[in-house]
Amino acid sequence: MKKTDIVVSDEKLDWKEAIKEAGKILLNKGSIESSYTEAMILAVHSFGPYIAIAPGIAIAHAEPGKGVIENDIALLISKKGIEFHSKNDPVHVLFAFCTVSSDEHLKSLSEIAEMISVDGFVEKMIQVNTIDEAYQLLQ
Repeated sequence: MKKTDIVVSDEKLDWKEAIKEAGKILLNKGSIESSYTEAMILAVHSFGPYIAIAPGIAIAHAEPGKGVIENDIALLISKKGIEFHSKNDPVHVLFAFCTVSSDEHLKSLSEIAEMISVDGFVEKMIQVNTIDEAYQLLQ
């Protein structure tokens, strides 16, 4: 993960706004088309807040391939927390990822799982104030 893949937000965002912010990172890098961000939002509308996978952590994604130009991962750290109407609220760490294939989808999930397996990951991320601080924690 690079510094350009990370945003630290002090704004109070609802879950749709948060997914749009994370999607903007992927869009600005040329990794997705705008339709992919809409697909991530539609997935939550369709299946509920399943993306809130653990206390404080959500992983937004959509179907591999559709609207994806290249594999990528973005990270939004929300200082104020995001409500997904899930038992894992508030979410402070939102990953968004896109992949061109199902195999790559699993690789990206594995990469995210490795990042979040660090003891106290969410608590440490809540404490960061800058992209540089977040980046250092991910190293």
